[in-house]
Amino acid sequence: MKNTLDSTAVRVLGCAAAVLSSPWWLPPAIVKARFWIFTSINGEEGRQFPDHVVRDATFKWLYNHDAAKIRSRQGRVGITDLFWYMLAPAHYIHQEHLESDNPQYHTAAAATKKILNALPKERLAQLAREHAGALAKTAPIWHIVRLRDFFFPLFIRLFHEIIFEEHCPDDVTALLAASGSNVIAALKFTVPRDMTLRGRALAYLEARIAAGHAAKWFEPGMSVREQALHLLGVFYHTACVQLSEAMAHLIICIAQHPDVDDALQNDPDGSVMELVIKEQMRLFPLFGVAHRMLDADVTLPDGSVLHRGAVLLFNYQAYQTSGFENPLVFNPWRWKQLSTNNTNYIPFGVPRNRPCPGQQLSLLWMKEIAQVMLASRAFVTPIEHTRSLPCGGLCVSFTRPETGHAPPLPLPLACISMYLRLLEAAQSVTRSVFQLVLGTINVIAARRAALAVRYFSGEDLDAE
Repeated sequence: MKNTLDSTAVRVLGCAAAVLSSPWWLPPAIVKARFWIFTSINGEEGRQFPDHVVRDATFKWLYNHDAAKIRSRQGRVGITDLFWYMLAPAHYIHQEHLESDNPQYHTAAAATKKILNALPKERLAQLAREHAGALAKTAPIWHIVRLRDFFFPLFIRLFHEIIFEEHCPDDVTALLAASGSNVIAALKFTVPRDMTLRGRALAYLEARIAAGHAAKWFEPGMSVREQALHLLGVFYHTACVQLSEAMAHLIICIAQHPDVDDALQNDPDGSVMELVIKEQMRLFPLFGVAHRMLDADVTLPDGSVLHRGAVLLFNYQAYQTSGFENPLVFNPWRWKQLSTNNTNYIPFGVPRNRPCPGQQLSLLWMKEIAQVMLASRAFVTPIEHTRSLPCGGLCVSFTRPETGHAPPLPLPLACISMYLRLLEAAQSVTRSVFQLVLGTINVIAARRAALAVRYFSGEDLDAE
């Protein structure tokens, strides 16, 4: 009888320990599970890099290889179908999903380039400072925010002003921000897809384009709906999403390293901020995994062969955290001696495989916005900083106090930090379980929908 009770007690204690410690082991396990999903959904064809053969210079060589250019066309249901399902309705028209031999890609890429180059650098910087200043001015003396949500409306307004050449109304800002937020949260498996919300955002863009408000960006050949899908997918569901997430990562890096924050307070030419952004992009790249398919066999340096049709998954963070001294330490000063050209550093992709066209604009806006925000606002966050950032960057933001003065907070900063730490620990457990369940549901639904396979077999997906 005693042995039975002892055994029961051990099991109870074990279960209690597992539950209590779950905020520390469950979220990382879910991140690993997501990477496993991205690889295993392709079956035996999928292979993730870097690995023991493909790393460092060989990683770049393979990523730049002429045979590794296929983005969406798979022989069977795979990771492309999952991404298309999550990014609908702009999945089949998105320029990052179109193959280079598709004439529609060149039309879409030309429109993107026109918009990105519409204004001179000085005007783009001025716009960023103006909108960042307005955001800082209207923020409360102190508040608890999720940084990704905090910055999202700012980028919605910036792109709206460039594309439509007018101020973005508050209700439109809220609509487009909600639609983009649903995309990024759905991709992280934290919320279901809201196709009704995305449809409303698309309808707004269609109405504006039909009224002739964006005609100058597009060449003949794209319908009004296709033009609206392009703007929705490329700018409001991709650019705004990634810039908001990039700003969240940047602010967290600064908030968790007071020495860096101090250095930025005396950075008149912005040179320190440039180092900080480089390091933030190294540790927390915006792309988790980029996938390409081979259209020909490729022989690796060790003599092994990657066969035509293989799905290559390039893990940006794993690559960029190898080949450095203390690679997991946030150290912006390392870039005083290092060059991005001679290191494992590709936050915007590689030059011969269609890198991100928004690199220059992103770096410019991030620098200008961060400088304006940090001049008047301070940020503190105790969260565990991960690339996937499922919490959206939970932090407390407050008016920056003068030197020697206490922060304008109702409670000691240590108390607020403890509250945030406990809040995130509790939410991370329920969120991780939800991610596991919703991720499974999405993978099954994506396989059934087979959007990419059907598109390349000639089906019309316009109604999806």
